[in-house]
Amino acid sequence: MKLMRLPVLFLLAFLCSGCSSNEQATYEPLALPTAEEEEAAKAYNEQMSKRPGA
Repeated sequence: MKLMRLPVLFLLAFLCSGCSSNEQATYEPLALPTAEEEEAAKAYNEQMSKRPGA
């Protein structure tokens, strides 16, 4: 039974070691929304805040 635990522990250690690795993560810089995007978002929010059928 102890021989079965060792491969399972190695597998879990391998899987967990990759979970926290951020070496391949890329982050795009955020750009402020343009005036056109802000107006589209405002119109969308107004439309979605209305009750259906109103």
